[in-house]
Amino acid sequence: MVPRREEFIQDVRRAVRHLQKPLVAADSDRVDTDDVARGLHRADHWLTPKFVEAYAPADFAELSGELQAELREAVEQFRAQAAQVPADQPPDRDQFEKGLHALTRLSGIVRRVVLDDWARAVETLIDQVERWADEFGWRTRRDMTRLIETLLGSYTLPVLQMYGDGQLYVLNPVARFVPGALGAMDLSIQPSFFLASVYRHFDGCWYANFATGPGINGTKREPLTKDSLKRAAEALRALV
Repeated sequence: MVPRREEFIQDVRRAVRHLQKPLVAADSDRVDTDDVARGLHRADHWLTPKFVEAYAPADFAELSGELQAELREAVEQFRAQAAQVPADQPPDRDQFEKGLHALTRLSGIVRRVVLDDWARAVETLIDQVERWADEFGWRTRRDMTRLIETLLGSYTLPVLQMYGDGQLYVLNPVARFVPGALGAMDLSIQPSFFLASVYRHFDGCWYANFATGPGINGTKREPLTKDSLKRAAEALRALV
């Protein structure tokens, strides 16, 4: 079951996705495709209170008082603007512009909250895995990778490369938004298509899904520990 906090975050992300301007193509020069796109853009029902129904201030109690207040005010502003739009009609131009401003403000705050948490979780995990790798006697190196996701936009996170037992392993962030989790990373052996998927569960803990072939296999999940990391690496090495 998705926690209420994550449900709210996902709803804001869906609103942002709905807001993205559609691309319109026509086989006639007489059709103003930009004008049609603007009309479809305004007609999309992203400006509705349902996208903030799951918000509960208590779910963000760990934030600073100032940020909690910003988030609460942004939710209230969006809700107030959305409430002015009839459920069976698209927003008019004024409602659209005010709603756009409200959603931009809200999504910007939610982005900060989510990205700070996600980046901290990834960096903490990589710090821990790097310590384990050192204990294995593996050599390590960090790089950076760029990701692009709806709501979060473009951002960078660290990648950990580990050389041990004659093999190169890479722990690489995949995405914050994945089904059934608070983010995912891949532990791969290079060069190959074999990998173990590492998920951050809703409880905040990381779990490894061991690979038994190309792609992700979710049938054998266990907490990511020093021992399970070693066994994941051995399982990957056996596939090469």
